[in-house]
Amino acid sequence: MDDKRLIEFIAFNSRLDDEMKIAQEECESITRFFQEPRHIEQIRGTLEDDENDKKSWKNHGKERMKTVSVAIILCLHIGIDPPETPPRTDPCARKLAWVDPHQCGSGKASQKIAGALRTNYERWQPRAKYKIACDPPLDDVRKITTNLRRVSGGDRILFHYNGHGVPRPTDNGEIWVFNKSFTQYIPLSIYDLQGWIEAPAVYVWECHSAETIIKSFQRFANDHESTWQQSFDTWQENNKDLPIISSRMSEAEKASRTGFPEPYPGGLQDCIHLAACRAGEFLPMSDPNLPADLFTSCLTTPVQTAILWYLIKTGKRKSFPENVLDLIPGQLGERRTVLGELNWIFTAITDTIAFTSIDREVFQRLFRQDLLLASLFRSFLLAQRVMSDSDVLPVSWPHIKNTSQHELWSCWDSTLDMVIDYVWELIYIRNTAAVINAGREILLRSEFFPFLTLIDFGAYVDTNDNASNRFFVEQLMAFELWLDYGIDKGKPPLQLPVVLQVLLSQTHRVRALKLLARFLDFGRWAVGYSLSVGIFPYVLRLLQSNTREMRPWLAFIWAKILAVDPTCQIELFKENGDDSGGAGIAGPSPQPKSQPQSQSATPPQPPQKYMQAAVILPGETVPQQSQQQNQQQQQQIQQQQKKSSTQNNQNQNQNQNQAQVQSSRDQKSGKKKEGQLRYVYFTTILNDPDTSPKQKIVPAFVLAMLTHNNYKKAQEHLTEKDFVNLCTELLFDAEASKCRLLKLWLLIGLGRLWSDHDAARWQAVRLVSYDKVVQELEDTAPEVRAAAVFALGSLLKNSSQLNEHAAAIDEHLVDELCNRCVFDGSVIVREELIVALQWFVFDFERRFVKLLYELITPCKITIPHRDDSNEKEEGYDISSKMVSKGKKRELGDPHDSSINRKRISTSVFHNALEEDVINDAEGNVTTIAHVAGTIERDSEDLEFRKRALAQIKHLEAKTFNEPFARTWLALLRLSLDPVEGVARMAQRIVLHVEAGIHEMEMSLQNKLSQLNQKIAIGHSARKTSRVTVSSPIPPQQSSSSQQKTAGGMSELAATIQKNLMEEKLRDKERENRVTFMVGSPAVNDGNVFGAANSHSILSPTISPSNTSKSSEKPINVPAKVDFTITNSNLDETSTESRSEIINRRDFTDVLSKSFTPKRNTQWNKNFSKQEDSKTLRKVIENPIVSTQFVQWCSRIFVEPILPLLEDPNQNEILNDDSILTKTSLTDWALHALEGMRQSADIETANFQSTKYDTCLWRVGLTHSIHSLVTSKLRRCMYASDGRTVTIIRQDVDNRAFRKFDLTGSNPFNQENVSQLILINEMSREMLLTCSRNGIVRIWDPCFTPWSEEYEKLPEMLSASFPLSDQMKLSDETNRCLFDWNQKTGRVFCTGPKSIRVWDAHYEKNVQDIGYGWVTNSAGTKKSGKNGRNDRNWVPTAISVETEGNGNLVAIGNSDGFINVIDMRTPKRPILQAKPPSTSYAPSIMSLTLRKREMENDVLFAGNRDGLIAKWDVRMFEEPTATIETPWPTGSHSQMFVHNDSHLMASASGSKLLLYDMTSCRQIANILPNQPVFEPNSNFSSLESNVSPTQQSIQRNQSAFGFLRLDNSRRSSSHQQIEQRREREMRNITVEPPHVTALTMHQMRSMTVVGYDDNSVCVYGSQKPGLSANYENSKV
Repeated sequence: MDDKRLIEFIAFNSRLDDEMKIAQEECESITRFFQEPRHIEQIRGTLEDDENDKKSWKNHGKERMKTVSVAIILCLHIGIDPPETPPRTDPCARKLAWVDPHQCGSGKASQKIAGALRTNYERWQPRAKYKIACDPPLDDVRKITTNLRRVSGGDRILFHYNGHGVPRPTDNGEIWVFNKSFTQYIPLSIYDLQGWIEAPAVYVWECHSAETIIKSFQRFANDHESTWQQSFDTWQENNKDLPIISSRMSEAEKASRTGFPEPYPGGLQDCIHLAACRAGEFLPMSDPNLPADLFTSCLTTPVQTAILWYLIKTGKRKSFPENVLDLIPGQLGERRTVLGELNWIFTAITDTIAFTSIDREVFQRLFRQDLLLASLFRSFLLAQRVMSDSDVLPVSWPHIKNTSQHELWSCWDSTLDMVIDYVWELIYIRNTAAVINAGREILLRSEFFPFLTLIDFGAYVDTNDNASNRFFVEQLMAFELWLDYGIDKGKPPLQLPVVLQVLLSQTHRVRALKLLARFLDFGRWAVGYSLSVGIFPYVLRLLQSNTREMRPWLAFIWAKILAVDPTCQIELFKENGDDSGGAGIAGPSPQPKSQPQSQSATPPQPPQKYMQAAVILPGETVPQQSQQQNQQQQQQIQQQQKKSSTQNNQNQNQNQNQAQVQSSRDQKSGKKKEGQLRYVYFTTILNDPDTSPKQKIVPAFVLAMLTHNNYKKAQEHLTEKDFVNLCTELLFDAEASKCRLLKLWLLIGLGRLWSDHDAARWQAVRLVSYDKVVQELEDTAPEVRAAAVFALGSLLKNSSQLNEHAAAIDEHLVDELCNRCVFDGSVIVREELIVALQWFVFDFERRFVKLLYELITPCKITIPHRDDSNEKEEGYDISSKMVSKGKKRELGDPHDSSINRKRISTSVFHNALEEDVINDAEGNVTTIAHVAGTIERDSEDLEFRKRALAQIKHLEAKTFNEPFARTWLALLRLSLDPVEGVARMAQRIVLHVEAGIHEMEMSLQNKLSQLNQKIAIGHSARKTSRVTVSSPIPPQQSSSSQQKTAGGMSELAATIQKNLMEEKLRDKERENRVTFMVGSPAVNDGNVFGAANSHSILSPTISPSNTSKSSEKPINVPAKVDFTITNSNLDETSTESRSEIINRRDFTDVLSKSFTPKRNTQWNKNFSKQEDSKTLRKVIENPIVSTQFVQWCSRIFVEPILPLLEDPNQNEILNDDSILTKTSLTDWALHALEGMRQSADIETANFQSTKYDTCLWRVGLTHSIHSLVTSKLRRCMYASDGRTVTIIRQDVDNRAFRKFDLTGSNPFNQENVSQLILINEMSREMLLTCSRNGIVRIWDPCFTPWSEEYEKLPEMLSASFPLSDQMKLSDETNRCLFDWNQKTGRVFCTGPKSIRVWDAHYEKNVQDIGYGWVTNSAGTKKSGKNGRNDRNWVPTAISVETEGNGNLVAIGNSDGFINVIDMRTPKRPILQAKPPSTSYAPSIMSLTLRKREMENDVLFAGNRDGLIAKWDVRMFEEPTATIETPWPTGSHSQMFVHNDSHLMASASGSKLLLYDMTSCRQIANILPNQPVFEPNSNFSSLESNVSPTQQSIQRNQSAFGFLRLDNSRRSSSHQQIEQRREREMRNITVEPPHVTALTMHQMRSMTVVGYDDNSVCVYGSQKPGLSANYENSKV
């Protein structure tokens, strides 16, 4: 691509290798712009998960339930087998709860078994209340269960039933117990048991055919519910006066609402059951090595049972002693021992099996709500595996499928093998130690004793009780391999629950956190799985750790959690160690710490030596002497107790007072006695000077998320922790300020902290923190600038009291925002600016209404009355305002096969575009796009645009505007933004202020009428003076009053005030006083019009709803107010009273002084605090406009981001421009580029012998052509008339050409496009459209990256106004020129004062090149130091170096001079020249800078007279070659130079000349051929937008050439008409079409010309090369 020199055609293979190498190099440096997330994504937050899925992990303990009571019912009847059970073999299983009943005696065996079973349960729930019944009668079971329910309340009860000594359950729903005499089996109905235990409950059934109980239980639960429903219905019928209930209520809610006394039994369905076997099955009792209650042993002692079962299964049981289980060292609760680690591994494996086999909701219910229940179900999985080996399968409710064949059981078997080998070695070593000790004496007595001292016998005896297992290490390795190679989105790895268990180990904790962070980085689905498996309580507890190595990983995990679920912020404002918010942790938990006992309020007891004598046990006898002594001692003790009690009470009161004082001090100083809050963990990281700025990004995000939704508790704590000062210091830090993502979240954190929180706002004012935020408005990253606007907008957003200092700061901030951000190049910045300005408008709404009121007359505008009552209730949705109204149907009858539809995108950048979907006869569907310009403009939008432009023109003409006028001007400019979504947002605020005009008018009229009434009342009582204030006269009635001036206003006002003051002194009637005051009434005790008229100006007595609501009738503001004052003290004989006519504005000036801010003021009295705060509170809660910018920024932590934060050599996403602007070519682009190069090489080889003047292709359009540009890789062109662009594809029918409106159907900004520039040609092809007034829009045609087809409708990605401070929107004489450099991504614009360089990546102006170097023909400067003074001088052409770094800029001027500037030294041009001319110096018409590899830059220039010159920019000041075209003076209109610099085209009128620039010779003279209009031609010209002459010619041609009529049916009159038309046609001279646009293909030697007959022609060689298959469509 870089090598554009003429080369010879060589062998295809060798040349292809060279070109592929060049392409490979280009792949590394291809740049693309406007493909960043803010351009291609909707600025919205992440979508929430389904609510049902959220409930599985989001409760964080809200549904936690604890088992507080355990009932153990043992019906064993040891020694006697029950009936209907299989006979026992000999030997058989006998142990129950690992107790052999035959070795204890029948009397004590049951109690010992029950005690052992209770001990096993206490390991999991030591604080539960236990009740045991061995072989109980029915009444004992009833008493135990009812008492436990009464004690437990709404908590869960565990009911364990062992029925080995009774018959199996019946099908009628009965289990068996005994009678009181222990002689009979008594049935116990499950129905009755349900009524005793109720719900919630857990049942463990250890008996034959246990599943029968579960089935009966469910049946009886339905019966309970039916019985309750009948009772409830009967109770409702008997009680008439009951509250109203809704059909949407549940039955429990209905009963609670009506007061029904019986509880709803619906919870019985949710009771949990664990049954030992299925219905009809018998328990396995044949193996004497296993316990008889195998199911209970698996549930209560899973590790011991698993080891014993595995020894039996593998045949190793006989190799170990009977007490093999006692030989395993350690305790189950100590993870560092062998037995503790084995239990830990068992927990991890069973958790993993359950998580991968059970539904997530059921898993949460069974394994995460209750520690005892989770332990039972983990052991239940083991029972499935153990008992299924005997063809007996345990059953549960809720049902859990059989997991006995799960793949992770093999890991458990491997672990047991290692443990058994370890136990075997342990036994061997201990036996060897006995032998060594026995033979030690013999060795000591031998003659070799001196030599045996070197032998260490301890090595043969010592054992390692802390032998570690590599299970967790291997699982971490497997998890890491899955992360590297086995990612399956939506399916978690098997090792995820194991990793959570590893977090409990200090040895592997850091590694586990790192791997877990990598997994969470996969996205929302990974976070959801991790929370479901139980990560939340783990990461809560780890916040207590101070380990520095795990800080970044733990903070990153919390960032991921908060990004997915911001409501978890509440948990971080609890104390460390408070696990009330977290769900129960799966696995063994640490023992609870003993709490310190509180000091008793009772006085201390006397010393024990006195008390001992006073203690007398009942039933003892003592002598009388000793009794007397004891009585005396007791009296002394009582006296001492009284004295000590008084002293203790005084001391206690003093201690209480001191404690209260100390607690108040602690509260003031911010100290917390209870403990440190969890969020401090992240402030510590952020404040750590040793932490790198990149590692501070994550804690900054976490702290910003803590104040989500204005969480007041978070705002208060962060304010106390001086978070404002911390963020400000980091923003000032040089290293931290380089990290843009850190700045982004610091600014968002400040904004959220300031939002509606006065303490933080005033802290920012005292620290002047907002000044640093204002500086960030100039940051290069648009996201950072938008975050700064958000922060400053949050500082303005409040409903607190206002003082002068706060008002001054608000005005300062708004001024800074308007000056820096109104014309910001990024759309997200302008949107945030509008949201920020609305708070200032709401605070000073009345002043803005007054300002608009004053603009009505000078701007000559009328304000329509709009009903915005519905719009004020809800916030503004940008997408809902994107569509213009009033579509026209372009196809015929609506019943035709064509379906006219309009596709509307919901993005603020996407615009409306119409497409017709046509079904042909064969059933094929063709989509034909139509320009959205057919949409009729809404008249309201057009009227709004006129009003806005009038006000902008008036305000821009002023040299100075007050702050409110500057803010209003900014809003008006934003309401005409080129992006319709932005314009709609600003329009909402402007319309809101306009709505106050009508309210103001009604308020003025009400005040005038009330004033007249008061004056009439006062003068009716005393006729000393009379003042009459008439209502405003309509404009059509004001005749003589319009001839008066306002000169008498001051005299009239003085007279009125004097008379009224005299009346006040005489009457002393305060209620009839009328006072005209200048200034705000806030400083006085009264109102302008008295206390009776103290309503707000925006809340008039007459509501606007009572007036006309027609939006078509504008409110004509009266121009005058007529005052007539008659003084009775004057000469009564005079027939004419003294009258004065004053201007309306003079009177309204007085009234408008009462326009004050809507907020409360800290001045004297006045203004209702309650009413004002409610008004602003409503506005804050329901703003008119809002965005989701902050939520959109949070998505970066939902998506993968860890590699950017973890790799020290890679910059983060907002700081590394290459990540966002560099890409590689696709395979399709490589092949397309290679094909174009091969065709270009063939054309270059035949260049000397080819004219390239053959018309290869022609097409007619429906609009004129003012701009043309060709695609580099695709066979398409872009043609525009300034308003509409058509994408001309050479491989499809012209009816399928895609057309769209370049303004995006924006009714507020309709400036036509003057220039088209194609960007991102090698990657994502886009269209840069430029207007004469300096507006730049970026359009994406939406081609697929791998073909020439479209993937969706065209989209406008962005729009900007780079020349904001140099040009005015109201100036219609603007003329800007543009050029583009693809490598640097910069747009060069010529303005009135300088050349503006606008960076596409930063969307910001980066450099200004002033016109101080401009010289005239005499060589003298025409301008001063900073700009030009000659108004006749204007730039007429611009060209930028397209290859290289784009440092050279060439400017052509209207005086014929050319200046070439190096941007590195912009004050002095490197070349100043002009084409040689003997006459006057014509303006430069076209400039082209070209650079070829290893050569200097070449400049081509052409003036209006047709003189074309070529310069070597770096070498000579004189042109190296010149061409004099044969064009008439001043008629040179078009010129274009090929990218290879070997071909140049020049046009004038209808003629086109091609030149060989290597030899400066003419090679072709092209004249446009007359269009041939064939019937039904696919490429025929259409008649729309064609001149009348051409239309008449086309109609005549159509009449004579294309009418196929039968001659026999023609009448003679018709023949005469045709003959007359033929004679007229002979006399008509058809003028050939003129060239209106000219361009060339960037690689091929093809010239594309646009003519004024709306046709586009492609000229080239007759042998176009390898890509000739698409160029055979000639007309």
